Amino acid sequence: MQLRVWEIESDIEAKQFDASLEKYRFRERCAVLQQPLTLVEVWCRYCEFKTPQWAETTVILHINRISKHIEALPFQKLSDANDILMYLIKTQSQDTTCRILAEIKASCNWAFKSKLITSNPFADISFKPPKAKPTIDPFTPAETLAIIQAFESTHYGNFVKFLFMTGCRSSEAFGLKWKNVTPDHILFSEARVKNIQKGTKTGLSRRFPCNDALRSLLDDMRSDVKPDALVFTSPSGTSINSNNFINNHWKGRRGRHGIIPQLIAEGKVYRYRPQYNTRHTFITHCIASGIPVPTVASWVGNSPEIIFKHYCGISPHSTPSLLSLTT
Repeated sequence: MQLRVWEIESDIEAKQFDASLEKYRFRERCAVLQQPLTLVEVWCRYCEFKTPQWAETTVILHINRISKHIEALPFQKLSDANDILMYLIKTQSQDTTCRILAEIKASCNWAFKSKLITSNPFADISFKPPKAKPTIDPFTPAETLAIIQAFESTHYGNFVKFLFMTGCRSSEAFGLKWKNVTPDHILFSEARVKNIQKGTKTGLSRRFPCNDALRSLLDDMRSDVKPDALVFTSPSGTSINSNNFINNHWKGRRGRHGIIPQLIAEGKVYRYRPQYNTRHTFITHCIASGIPVPTVASWVGNSPEIIFKHYCGISPHSTPSLLSLTT
């Protein structure tokens, strides 16, 4: 169990390792040692119990990060709940504090119900930062065209064009397989996150209609491919690493010059925006072109309520619409 591993490593570092191993035998330590469980012990037991129920990506992207924060806390007694909250507020962002506190509260609630602790000291502690309204900042048609043209000479040209033409989530493009591509439509039923194939964010599949431009793009890419092969791959033929694409191609880092900063320097893009804004761009320009909101929602896998709330009223800044660039 991971809890025992961490405990042994901690004792070795503190030169308190029990060579008899009696201390590390799997049983209720609070009963054996007559000592209350620490926060990290509660968290580890909670994770051991929940990990089989969590998706692998949840463990990789979320739980492991929370674990690092909890291990680093200078307060480990459950009775230090208020001190832990104040420490998080002082050292972490509001969103991170909220996420960590929510997970700590859930783990202690589980431990209380499992009779590992006598009460949950975090039950009445809350921290709710004000919700920031999502920033919908689409690329203009001119910017969109400049980005597509700049990427055309690179390995990721078709990938970027596909994102603008479908408004799909990046993970859905990463996980798209040829078996889900037909001349008439694309079936978005899978996503790929951290090299793990899984379902879509909503857990639902959807069909996206192919117009002539999209059909032509995919036909030009299709050769002797296997049905389970990924449509979009890295230059080496493996699945696309999202961090590599963003950091080394889209925005650039550590001395590398990404496409978007270069276009900003040339005056073709007005300001930097994340790659995910290709989705915002598609949705916004569809609405500006008069496509009914329920139709747009069905294409991109959102509810009409979300589209109305976040996208309606956002100006695409110029004409013609994005659709005229991709059809």
